[in-house]
Amino acid sequence: MGFLKNIELNFTEDFFEKLDTPYFYNSVINKTTSKQKYLNVCNDVIKENKDNIYLVHFIPPFLELSLNTQPAVYSRFSFNHFVGLLCNLTDCTNADDYMVKQFGSKGRRNILARLRRLETCFDIKYKMFDGNIGKDECKGLMEKFRLMIVNRFAQRGIKHGNIDYWDFYQDSAYDMIINKKASLFVVYNSNVPIAISIGYMYENIFESAISSYEIDYAKFGLGNIVVLKKIEWCFENGFTIFNMRWGDYKYKRDWCNTVYNYKSEVIYNGKSLVKKIKAFFITKKSMASTYMIINKERFNLLAKIRWYLLYGNRPKVKPTNATLPYRVEDCSSNIQDKITKINIYSQENSFVRKPVFDFQYVNSEKSSNIEVFRVGDKRDERVYLVKGLKKQKLLFFDSVD
Repeated sequence: MGFLKNIELNFTEDFFEKLDTPYFYNSVINKTTSKQKYLNVCNDVIKENKDNIYLVHFIPPFLELSLNTQPAVYSRFSFNHFVGLLCNLTDCTNADDYMVKQFGSKGRRNILARLRRLETCFDIKYKMFDGNIGKDECKGLMEKFRLMIVNRFAQRGIKHGNIDYWDFYQDSAYDMIINKKASLFVVYNSNVPIAISIGYMYENIFESAISSYEIDYAKFGLGNIVVLKKIEWCFENGFTIFNMRWGDYKYKRDWCNTVYNYKSEVIYNGKSLVKKIKAFFITKKSMASTYMIINKERFNLLAKIRWYLLYGNRPKVKPTNATLPYRVEDCSSNIQDKITKINIYSQENSFVRKPVFDFQYVNSEKSSNIEVFRVGDKRDERVYLVKGLKKQKLLFFDSVD
């Protein structure tokens, strides 16, 4: 719609991830510390910029932005946008203290029990890259990160919003980490990354931007373990705001003690009545769109129409499952059929990996004590024997493509 033409910006991504701020803002105040940072001082604004109307989303409430007053051209309409969630660490002494206050003693024990189980079953190491990482190592980790995201979200039948812009994250990660503007947290199993998370830092604020993990380890609650380890790092390094951003998911509600609204602003030339009228209608239109997205269950039909208008008959992403259907049976006697030892980390045996990891979780078995064998050579059904120090089980798969 030409009348409502505007330029949309994501302030959070621009400010934290690109170290960029729109020219019409000249300072930002960190309201948690009262520190002010001057950004842009524009004494000469070209006509094209004055004619544009900007719709700026995802302004967090802990940052206060002032408009550039040299010259005094710009005005704004403001309104609440999507919900955001953060952990305010100010009143706690460490991560353990925070967990007790947020989850209670029982909830804390449950998270730590999964952490101990993960460390019992695998050779786990944690690494936060903050100011020191090799360029090739960074490139390799970011590609592994991308594959984790693609696989995890394909399993859920949706597409991650940042995948289309992954080249930006790939290209910028190294310099941002070296300059301590970003960090890469990695969980390793025997030097193989199984969970990766990228975050961005500004003063006392840690922005937890994107996280993912290998779906074969889902039983161990890697998502919660990654959050815990990053919060531990925040306490150790003086960060008091751990922002989990937008996306109103249960695990964020569980961890976060503060729920807030991001703010959106429509910036326009305040000396033009026409621009003011256009900005007003852009504001109302965006408020209506935000309401519809937040209340999307009420607008399923409209969502289907929007999908058709945007993408035609293109099918949506279908959920995938890396693990084939299988059943588990006890194995208390000797196997009579021929057995052949296999490597579950090879691509051809990848479908066996998650059932084996689930076996380790249930029986608290370490990987070094696990052996997996193919039983017999039937084509219509594949049978595998999983042996640990404590127990052994048979896995029956109906078919394997």
